Amino acid sequence: MSENKIDDIPAKNKVLIIGIAGGLAQITARIILQNNPDWHIVGIDSRSVEQDLKIKGLQVVKMKFSRGNFEKLFREHEFDVVYHLARLSHSSMVQADLRKRLELSVMGTNRILDLSLRFGVKKLIVLSTFHVYGALTDNSIFLKEDAPLRASMKHGQLRDVVEMDQICTNWMWKYQDKMSTVVLRPCNIIGSQISNTMSKYLTSSMAIRPVDYNPVFQFIHEFDMSSVLARASEELP
Repeated sequence: MSENKIDDIPAKNKVLIIGIAGGLAQITARIILQNNPDWHIVGIDSRSVEQDLKIKGLQVVKMKFSRGNFEKLFREHEFDVVYHLARLSHSSMVQADLRKRLELSVMGTNRILDLSLRFGVKKLIVLSTFHVYGALTDNSIFLKEDAPLRASMKHGQLRDVVEMDQICTNWMWKYQDKMSTVVLRPCNIIGSQISNTMSKYLTSSMAIRPVDYNPVFQFIHEFDMSSVLARASEELP
């Protein structure tokens, strides 16, 4: 763990946000604390936070995502809600990036799930993606959430994303009587604080041109998605 000490601050609810270096996580933290000023959020990331987040009630810690660090974190704090928002981009096919994604998405997710159950977390909120369904020609126009996750059949680089989603959904049903788990699969999230592929395309000089047919694109703004994440801590079962 980094040298940054996490203060043991009494609060009505303690929230852990994993992946606080991301723009979506930072907006979510702001919304949660605006609506619940008596809550305390610990935001962690293995990456450096580019800007100094001076948000009352939020403490940012840079730490390596190892089992030992996670165990120490959960042991020292009684988190009520855990947000798992740390997901690396799947646009890169570099072997080192693939290994890092597998470690974070699969092994890291298993650690977070195990520790959340072990230390009595009340609610776990996981950010997945609509990409898990796969862009296949025989898909229906509108996919329901119970549609099969077939992305890895055609796109091997999405294997870790699909596996992470399956781990979380299986966990959700297996331990539904012990803790509440929410898995969200949003469409393309866009906004000035989001650095995903779609946002980069829309802010570049290039224009997206569909080939062969006219597919339907869906978008959600970063503030709308952050509002959904913030409300999920209390409203979603």
